[in-house]
Amino acid sequence: MKSALLAASLIGMSFTLFSARSLAETSYTSDDGEEYVGWCNGSGVILRAQNSGALLSLGRSCDASLSAQGRGWWCRDERGVAAHFRRMKFNVFFSNQGIYCQNPNLTPGCHC
Repeated sequence: MKSALLAASLIGMSFTLFSARSLAETSYTSDDGEEYVGWCNGSGVILRAQNSGALLSLGRSCDASLSAQGRGWWCRDERGVAAHFRRMKFNVFFSNQGIYCQNPNLTPGCHC
């Protein structure tokens, strides 16, 4: 009985450690100088602006959302990452930066 509980605990611990690795926070700076902290989840990448607290979501299906701008789309190429929002003709650029997850299965493949 104790070995079954220990095994269950170890399985739970390894899952927690894997989840923590895939959600490790990384810092990014947009072209307008806003600092973001980003992490990955099953839907893509979430970036939180350090000054405003706005959340920028870059989805695995190349969809984007920004709390103040609504929905849009995003892509990456050799120049960096760009998120575009039609409603306010607003864009967020991360020039010369790649936004990747430590777990490659979570990294969206949205190429321009």
